[in-house]
Amino acid sequence: MFENVCRHRWMILVKEAKKLSSPITCLYHAWAYNFDCTLTATPHVGGPYIHEHHSVDCIALSLNEIPSAIWRNVIYINLSRKEPHSRKKQPRSKPDGLSLSKNCISVAMFLILSLMLAATGS
Repeated sequence: MFENVCRHRWMILVKEAKKLSSPITCLYHAWAYNFDCTLTATPHVGGPYIHEHHSVDCIALSLNEIPSAIWRNVIYINLSRKEPHSRKKQPRSKPDGLSLSKNCISVAMFLILSLMLAATGS
């Protein structure tokens, strides 16, 4: 799971669910990311027709990974970026022994919140 924003100017990269057939490209300056979320193209970053610059590290500017896990076909993401507690240390609050951290939220809720913010222009 990766952040859906360009590392250059924080533009949203993918605005709707669709099958991607080419690199993920930012609409602002056309920075492009492979499907493994590594930065692969920085057009004109060094000036007109100069697509490289010594200060631009494509590896360091890959998309930020968000800690996530899949459990029973639900994807959970950890927005706090802190390591979750070990399952052995968590109290058993469900019959199957899974106790979800308050820092985890399902991707469905995250997408709904994102769409609501986009619709309101926030």
